Amino acid sequence: MAKRLVLLGLGPHHVQLLEALAEPQWAAVQTVLVSTHSRSVQAGQLCAWVAGRVPDGSIMTELAPAMKAANIALLGRRVLEVDVERRRILLDDGAQLGYDVLSLDPEPLQSRDLAEQAMPGARANALFVRPVAGFCALWPRVPALYAGGALRVAVLGQGRIEADTHLGGSDRDALELAFAVRQRLPGAAVTLVTGAAALAEPAPASPPTRLQNLLQAALRQRRITVLPDAACAIGPHEIHLASGARLACDVPILCSGVRLPGWISQSQMALDAAGQVQVDGFQRSKSHPQVFAPSTALGLHGRVPKADTRQLARNLFAALQGGRLAPHPRRLGSVSTISLGDGWGIVHGGRFSLQVPLPGRLAGR
Repeated sequence: MAKRLVLLGLGPHHVQLLEALAEPQWAAVQTVLVSTHSRSVQAGQLCAWVAGRVPDGSIMTELAPAMKAANIALLGRRVLEVDVERRRILLDDGAQLGYDVLSLDPEPLQSRDLAEQAMPGARANALFVRPVAGFCALWPRVPALYAGGALRVAVLGQGRIEADTHLGGSDRDALELAFAVRQRLPGAAVTLVTGAAALAEPAPASPPTRLQNLLQAALRQRRITVLPDAACAIGPHEIHLASGARLACDVPILCSGVRLPGWISQSQMALDAAGQVQVDGFQRSKSHPQVFAPSTALGLHGRVPKADTRQLARNLFAALQGGRLAPHPRRLGSVSTISLGDGWGIVHGGRFSLQVPLPGRLAGR
């Protein structure tokens, strides 16, 4: 019988993986993708689209043709449970799906229920960034409101951006969306609510780093107000802050509360402190080697090096055939780019930070 590969989720790794799975050696493998949709936002383009630098029709990519070319069966169901001991996946229609090798790349989610508990009124009044397809369906209403007069927009993040570490997904998303909103709505009042800690705040008794100085300068130059406060309730035209203050707001955009699906934490796989699957040098679960889990710590930029995707495809095939796996590519350093919404960005890696004009695709040209 043909070996079965199951792909859970249509995250950026799996989107890029579709092309590799169309190669001839995969014809003998039964591949099933479990996802509630077959469209994907083009990597790195969402904030450029919000800023008005990318045409509306180009933001979403229909992946059904790529799935057909690779002979991948699409199951449009939600996952309720993954039984890694029995190699069974329970779906929301009660069906069970078995696998020989499993690859996990789900899109991070925002729980409406948890958001409502933390911030009463969030479900009815906030614009959630996850799922991204839902955000894309609703965002065009905001510029339409702006055309009718002045508008007050608040982007709600959840924490502090440290100077010499990777930017957290939600924090980076909040920053880039705030810059994108300013570019698209130049006359609107734009506020970035950063949570309990100040944005780019230096450690006690330490001078600000260059990254922190660049971020603060960029926010001032673009007239984005930064509030080091947390939202505790969201009304139709105002946000209640933990300090007791109230922020007048017509459009609250919620970036906080992004998390992986609950079935990951409920599985028996070994997890790290962030709740992600612990993986070895081959991107396999350390506790269940038949499960592959490419990194899920991606924000809205969602860019994955093609070399990583090719290596993932080779290792998935080797695992199915009982072959030898190759280590995942190691990178000596990592560089992050924060888009400022207007074609410029801050490039940050290790101890260096530099504000530069972005290349065409990153800038939305």
